[in-house]
Amino acid sequence: MSGTRSTLIKLLAAPRGCGSPADHPRYEALQDESTDHWNPFPLHGPRFPVTAYGARGDNRTNNAFAFASAFKDCAAAGGGYVEVTAGAFLTGRVDLRSNCYFLLREGGIVQASAVQEDYGVDWDYWAVLVGRGVSNTGVIGPEAHNAARGGELRGAMWQMVKGYNASTNTLESIQWLPRNQSSCPGGTCRPGNLALHDAINVTVAGVSLTAAAGWCQLFRRCSNVLEMGVRVEGSVQWGTADGLDVESGSNLTFRDSYFRTGDDCLAFRSGSFGKLNTPWPAGPIAPVRTACGCSTSASSPPARPSSSRRTR
Repeated sequence: MSGTRSTLIKLLAAPRGCGSPADHPRYEALQDESTDHWNPFPLHGPRFPVTAYGARGDNRTNNAFAFASAFKDCAAAGGGYVEVTAGAFLTGRVDLRSNCYFLLREGGIVQASAVQEDYGVDWDYWAVLVGRGVSNTGVIGPEAHNAARGGELRGAMWQMVKGYNASTNTLESIQWLPRNQSSCPGGTCRPGNLALHDAINVTVAGVSLTAAAGWCQLFRRCSNVLEMGVRVEGSVQWGTADGLDVESGSNLTFRDSYFRTGDDCLAFRSGSFGKLNTPWPAGPIAPVRTACGCSTSASSPPARPSSSRRTR
């Protein structure tokens, strides 16, 4: 197909496989020849269903308070799983907590709000799930290798479509302006799906991340990151919505995942453009290990999913 760009990045050092019992997600420790042994899933604990905190999967109710309450109790209990079951749960920004995993079960959808005020003042943390200085956390499904058995973290892309440019076959987007800014720094002032800053021992596995309005995933100054069995997908007519961005970090593994985006599939970057880029740390850095199929193409007008609608 004309205009198609496909990339397959070969795994440089294959870690061991993972598995999980039916009830509690449990994956074997990651062992790699070039790094120290570490366990991406050191935790086995109770579940905290968001519906027990008043969350409603009607794609209308803003459930940010219910999610925050579940994570607060999870952290107070020493860790566990904040669980999302079947339904479409609308929310703005949710902060991850140490030792607590966001468990998305099959049929469970976390739908990003398209309201700027739902994400706070600092545009650097405009994402549905944000982890700052956390450890032993992440977003997981019941089966590490199978995104189809896990839930979906769905962004606000379709709610932020302003129009369609037939001459370029691209979608035009709504842009937010950060407070006290006359323009958008970096050109992508829209909410992403997942943003981790200064985090350690992070796992993203067995889930789908779709329709990101901004960068789908951001890892900034993170170490010990494992991503596997993940489906990342958005409209190829939607620009500046990378599938995954890494800005500074070490011991990073991305494997057995599928990316389809309108911009970069996987971007590993460093620099000094404001807050967007941070220089890589001094000293030896464990190599990034990736094995993910990627594609970007645009050949026809986009089709808006029937389940998507603007949310307030």
